[in-house]
Amino acid sequence: MGSRWASDHQLTASDPKALLYSLPKPGAGPSDHAWLAGLTPDWLQVLTFRLPGRENRFTEPPLSAMPALVADLAERCAEDVAVRGLPFLLLGDCGGAYGAYEVARALERAGTPPLSLVVLGQSGPAGARPEHPLHAMPAEELWQALAEGAMAPFDLDDPPARDFFEPMVRADLTLIETYSWDPADLPAVPVTVLPPGTGEDRARQAVAAWSAATTGQVSLLPAGGTATEADRRAVCAELARLAHQPAAGHRTRKG
Repeated sequence: MGSRWASDHQLTASDPKALLYSLPKPGAGPSDHAWLAGLTPDWLQVLTFRLPGRENRFTEPPLSAMPALVADLAERCAEDVAVRGLPFLLLGDCGGAYGAYEVARALERAGTPPLSLVVLGQSGPAGARPEHPLHAMPAEELWQALAEGAMAPFDLDDPPARDFFEPMVRADLTLIETYSWDPADLPAVPVTVLPPGTGEDRARQAVAAWSAATTGQVSLLPAGGTATEADRRAVCAELARLAHQPAAGHRTRKG
């Protein structure tokens, strides 16, 4: 798909059987998710959302509020799914998980629910607002905080790059850090989550937090993260399983 709002990583793929729409972490663009296409089977078409303010949407003002993101993506995604006529997954990476969740919610209300929402490294939306938001920090404090949290979407040692990307990064962080989750009318979409951190406690907390955000089943993604190729292969194997066997495999049930 050569559209402005999403990047098709597999332009030469033929005869896809399912779709994966992904939303990258704050400050990142579609290229950040190229690994998903490289490690998933050819029959799973990977399309990464391209938000305003980056790549071929650079001239559009970046979005800084969740309703604007949902308005930008949900209808376009629904139309694309209708044209393709295929089942689909939604994936949100880090802070992008909240946007993917709200898009899934909007699609379900419109009668086009995803098979599953896959969350990488993000806790549930009930605790989305941080005590010390990054988006309002002075520039040097912002870059230092991003570096310390390993959240930088580009080389922070490059001052021109910092100046170039700062409006987009601040807008993305504002969108996430001012997001107010509405617990009314929960979606029924299943959620598969890779916890933010390691250990059984983190896993239990992640399942509990996302269980509060859906009436669907919640499961753990069997991977240790996304930093190594082995972990990325495990993530992609689970994506293929979810897309190929949508009714199976949710190991942790609510209640």
